[in-house]
Amino acid sequence: MKKNILIIFKEKKEDRVFDFYLERKFSQEFNVNILYLNQYFYLTTKNIIKKINEKIKLSKINIVLFEGDHVSIIDTIFINQIDETVKKGLVSFDDNYYHFENLILSTSMDFTLVFDEYVKFQFNEIGVESHVCLIEDDNSIFKNYNLEKKYDVLFFGRNKTDRKEIYNYLIENNIKVKTISKNEKAYYDSFELAKIINQSKIIICPTKTETTKRRNNPLYNFHYTYQNKGRVFMVGLSNSLALSEPFPAQDFIFKNKELPIFKSNEECLKIINKYLSNDNILKDDTKKFANAVKLYVEQNSISQLKLFIEKIDKNKNKVKIKIPDWYHFLFFKKNLMLRYRYGFPKSLLFTYFDILLNSKSKFFTLQYIYS
Repeated sequence: MKKNILIIFKEKKEDRVFDFYLERKFSQEFNVNILYLNQYFYLTTKNIIKKINEKIKLSKINIVLFEGDHVSIIDTIFINQIDETVKKGLVSFDDNYYHFENLILSTSMDFTLVFDEYVKFQFNEIGVESHVCLIEDDNSIFKNYNLEKKYDVLFFGRNKTDRKEIYNYLIENNIKVKTISKNEKAYYDSFELAKIINQSKIIICPTKTETTKRRNNPLYNFHYTYQNKGRVFMVGLSNSLALSEPFPAQDFIFKNKELPIFKSNEECLKIINKYLSNDNILKDDTKKFANAVKLYVEQNSISQLKLFIEKIDKNKNKVKIKIPDWYHFLFFKKNLMLRYRYGFPKSLLFTYFDILLNSKSKFFTLQYIYS
């Protein structure tokens, strides 16, 4: 019999790719319930917690997953007021933006689900049990459609960091590059995207990620970091070859160097020309890469995630931490600003007084200054 799981997202967006993949993945092994926090900002945070606890009892929820990677109303105080009978997990797929907030929040959870082996070790390092949870690994979408490979090079996704420079350089050097624009169905439809990937010989997978501008993040002064992306797994499952920028966990996932890596535009061009000039090498390396992806996806399948969650011991002692004042103040401000943004002055005011009445004296001083 399937257990009941509640996934709490920060907001419902038109482009809900993350929600779409995560819901499909967990629906294979669980009865999935979804809750979007922004639909409840007319209530105080205290009453939102009450609503969640009522839903937990009414729907007989066993596990609650909380979307991380943002500053919202979900902080350690929030988590500690959620029904203690359920297992609580943090879902983090963009950890470089909110790494320290995620680490602090994870100490009030029973486990974390992350996108990358490197990040997994960082949570394990502080004593929080963690497991890799891939979301772009849906092999009912990303699979070999046995379509003709009519595109030499595919480049898809948003033009962030220096991505435009990469594909412009390739075009200038006579490489035929297929890009997916916003007016194409494949930009929004994962099934159509999977078919175009399957029709492409080589897919460029950038890993540079812009860092946050918030100064409490030690990466503030860096323009970008290198981060594992889901494109690599989408490509491998679709039986095409990924050509990726480097990322910290690459050698852990691809132990035999099955994923070709480029570190400059010139190196990218050189590797592409090698494959396009020798069809046999392209086919052999595509096969090796696709097999490595399938193996890694199997190791982190939903059945493996289910086993991981089942083994979590709720009764073990939580990680002890001294929570810094900036963390409380950050979430205090966000609790109010979100209600201001969504136009709920009444819940803003009552949330303010709720937090004020339940805060320690040190935090009270910060609130007084802010008010």
